[in-house]
Amino acid sequence: MKCRYPIAGEVVDSYRLRHGPDGPAGLRVTRSDLAAARRRQLNPRRARWQKPGAVVRALGLRRGQVVAEIGAGLGYMTELLARTVGPSGVVYGQNTPGILQRFAEKPWSERLQKPVMKNVVRADREFDDPLPKEAHDLDAHGIRARLDASS
Repeated sequence: MKCRYPIAGEVVDSYRLRHGPDGPAGLRVTRSDLAAARRRQLNPRRARWQKPGAVVRALGLRRGQVVAEIGAGLGYMTELLARTVGPSGVVYGQNTPGILQRFAEKPWSERLQKPVMKNVVRADREFDDPLPKEAHDLDAHGIRARLDASS
């Protein structure tokens, strides 16, 4: 996958503190890990600490570009990316089936129903093969969380 502007974003704090930046083989995510990640994603003050505008500016995104978010979670940043690239752009939003099943399916599906999300391609795939074949020559991609609840 070719990408001119790779960026690594949020890594869930509890995961990083317990396992270091790379994590152990065979990671098991607990319910409390998922609950904490969901609370952070739903926090109304999220924009203060995550600085989504700065992320979008750092990526240099423009209308009509094709981008991907690996680990889209509930879709907060996916929606911002969709607004930024506009209706002529495409955003691939990837979540693993395990994350969807355990905590993200309903809010992710609801967010995808918004009119602004018409340019988002939902990709329910594992991290080792996160995007469909048609997702190539991306202008940017982001990795938001390295939690795989399917293990």
